[in-house]
Amino acid sequence: MRRRLVAVLPLALLAAAALALGGSARPTTAQLDIKAARADVADAMDAEEAAVKDLHENNSTGAFAALRQSQSFLNKAYRAVGVGTGGHSDIESALRDDGLAKGEMEDDDLSRAASEFEKAIVKKHDFLDVTASLVGGTNKVLVNVTLSLVSSDFGANSAWWVGSGLYFTGYNANEIGNLEGTKLRGFPVPTTNAGLRDLVKGPDGAVWFTEQGAGKIGRLATDGTVTEFPLSNPNAGPYGITSGPDGALWFTEGNAGMIGRITTSGAITEFPIPMPPGGPAPYPVGIATGPDGALWFAEEVGNAIGRITTTGTVTQFPVPSTMSYPAGIAAGPGGLWFTEYNTGKIGRITTAGAVTEYATSGTGTGPDWIVKGPDGNMWATEYNANSVAKVSAAGKVTQVALPSNGNQPTGIAADATSVYVVEYGGNRVIRISAK
Repeated sequence: MRRRLVAVLPLALLAAAALALGGSARPTTAQLDIKAARADVADAMDAEEAAVKDLHENNSTGAFAALRQSQSFLNKAYRAVGVGTGGHSDIESALRDDGLAKGEMEDDDLSRAASEFEKAIVKKHDFLDVTASLVGGTNKVLVNVTLSLVSSDFGANSAWWVGSGLYFTGYNANEIGNLEGTKLRGFPVPTTNAGLRDLVKGPDGAVWFTEQGAGKIGRLATDGTVTEFPLSNPNAGPYGITSGPDGALWFTEGNAGMIGRITTSGAITEFPIPMPPGGPAPYPVGIATGPDGALWFAEEVGNAIGRITTTGTVTQFPVPSTMSYPAGIAAGPGGLWFTEYNTGKIGRITTAGAVTEYATSGTGTGPDWIVKGPDGNMWATEYNANSVAKVSAAGKVTQVALPSNGNQPTGIAADATSVYVVEYGGNRVIRISAK
């Protein structure tokens, strides 16, 4: 969730890797041995690096064309065969349907590409079948998913549970990621360097997201189609987004100091946040619908929690700790709960505006996004501490350590039984049993 500027390459380059390989075997998925598949995909990744080097050093037209379309036909191949099922001919058909065979891939190249996809699908299935490991107390990491087959630098940022799967933004990869059971996919966003931040399920069943770097609001339909809606100010810096009580989506504009509203048909209205004369710009970040039917948002620079009615009336409540950098916010027991990135605290504000703060394990933990778990507790990622803070309704804080250090947990979401954490630096999704 921190505002990072990272130069990255496009996601899902296995297609370019397949073009660089020659003479690959053509076993069906059912015949592939898991150990052999690991070695095959490792070779494919090496070839991918060579293809990328050729692309950048020699400006290879053929490599660029394959790279440009890789995400589209990778997703189509996965939809055609699923994970660990289907056959070589099914994948070839999926690739042909996407048009890569029309003047860009010969039959032999297409066949080799299909073979690599078979191996990658089996490898992906094996990656997701991870032995459970304890993470202190009764909390167990049930799934420890590596995203390396989606991107080596995905930059996962925010997460939301939609229907039967987890969706998350890829700040570096410029994609919306999706984990359905053991099937991992990525949906590219048309605008490059869009700076994907937050996302939420809309009242229309689609996934809506913010493009901080592009000044747009995006919509991912259930069929995978992405539509973008530009704001009046391309430098507005849209950040958080939530589904409002009025059937519209509400979002924050950090740079512009506004709260925005967009209908499911794309009509946008913007409301300015009052700023005291000579005072700091509010820089709103997270936003959530409160139990009172208003929208509540965290002002990172303004050091306040704001409230806006659906008609646009704004009220602001200062946070007691100075320079606390309020960030994430979510409805929970007794009101709205929010994170204080700079002070290492979790705050609660009632709908009447009374604020209580609860310390985590230290001032440098960096609490980031927050969600209400299925157990009734609030769960917040701790970006700097490589952990998650679990906070009871009474304010008792329990720190849950995550595997490996320095992986920068950011987004957090929940379903009926678990809490899901996505890591910006670790390229992982972690599921924690919360019931």
